[in-house]
Amino acid sequence: MTEDLLFPEAGLQIDSIQKSNKDLTKKTIAEAVKKTADSILEDGKENPLTSYVKIKAMELYLKDLIKLLQPAALEEASGYAKGEQSILGVDFAIASSGKEYDFSKDIAWNDLNESIEQIKEQIKERQEILKSISVGKVLVDEDSGEVTKAAVIVSEGTDQLKITFRKK
Repeated sequence: MTEDLLFPEAGLQIDSIQKSNKDLTKKTIAEAVKKTADSILEDGKENPLTSYVKIKAMELYLKDLIKLLQPAALEEASGYAKGEQSILGVDFAIASSGKEYDFSKDIAWNDLNESIEQIKEQIKERQEILKSISVGKVLVDEDSGEVTKAAVIVSEGTDQLKITFRKK
């Protein structure tokens, strides 16, 4: 299945990376990405949308594969000398993810956290009011006389391609 997802004509194969003894650097990875993108866009064998979907599938595949391999890789890395080590030109070290605390038993912390949540909700409500005012118009509170101007649009946003894989 992985061969169907990858682009062998551009040298992008998990097998070739796994069998390689060549140093993996950001530069060599960027070069491989450029070569693959150029191949996809210029040779016309497959449309860019199909390639994009396949690459998104690869991303999901690799993310899950990393999760499954990480415990064994961590165990293997623990057999190396302490400190930073290198494999295939990539530096690695075992690092702690840090401690995690549960503050929920503290009354003062809970009170402060509840205040934060209330303020966040008030901010959301205020943002909705500001977005609802038409550009060039103002909102006047009849009771207080407070004048509120419309929020300024700083970016119209960009189109994104949303990819959803079915569960079955």
